[in-house]
Amino acid sequence: MKIRHPLEPIELDLPDSWVNAAGASGFSPRSGAFLAVENSEWPVEVVPVLEVTPPRRNAGIAELQQDRSISILKAMVAGVPLPAIEAFYEPGPLERLNVRDGYHRYFLSIALGFSSLPVSVRPYFNINELKPVARAD
Repeated sequence: MKIRHPLEPIELDLPDSWVNAAGASGFSPRSGAFLAVENSEWPVEVVPVLEVTPPRRNAGIAELQQDRSISILKAMVAGVPLPAIEAFYEPGPLERLNVRDGYHRYFLSIALGFSSLPVSVRPYFNINELKPVARAD
């Protein structure tokens, strides 16, 4: 099975054997998004997939991992709550949500036909601006 992003030129391979192993073959969502664990510190909001910038992998990092994908697919199909996708608003004119943590949940949601994503919006930080902390001996 090919996972095709609805707007971006992104295409990932999701082997049929993984989909079958997860019991997700022929799955049709009954809601807009997968069920997410609530978090009192970082509330979960459901937003359309198209409002979240697709995450990208660095070169040399596998797109999807088999065990992780099967586990997530099983949970989504069974309605077992998963952590929400962690996202942040990157400063700039577009103010789009960006994924901090949730690559597999993002793309597997698209593969299963969900139109929305549960996200937990976190503060933005630029990792390139972080300064090393001196160790106390």
